Amino acid sequence: MDDMVPGFDEGGHATALGKALLATLTADQRARYLRDWGMRAFTPATLTSPEALEADLAAGERRGMQLEMGQFRQGLACAAVNVVSDRDMERRLVLACSLPAAEMLTSARVVRAKLTAAARSVAEALSAGDAATA
Repeated sequence: MDDMVPGFDEGGHATALGKALLATLTADQRARYLRDWGMRAFTPATLTSPEALEADLAAGERRGMQLEMGQFRQGLACAAVNVVSDRDMERRLVLACSLPAAEMLTSARVVRAKLTAAARSVAEALSAGDAATA
């Protein structure tokens, strides 16, 4: 995931990390993001229409985890969950992991459970840190 560096914005529609963040936006904010950054096809599996992305984001909400399989890099899958869904976009935080796509097919429930537990721990630690500084 060499491309996933601070400031990388044009792949939000193709990564689970980006999808988790995009899911926190309003439909108008997402549409603006997509107009500004586009929906480049990184692989043949990349979603390249706003309608397909909206359906995928809704499925991720129902599943409790945003997921992409081979949409950013062939053979690679990523999953992401929200840690902090603050109204302030600068405070939103997402936790994600990547693994071979074949592993995700058999391990999605375990990945979701581990990501959710880790996100809960991070959120609690952040909350305790905020309380200590208040």
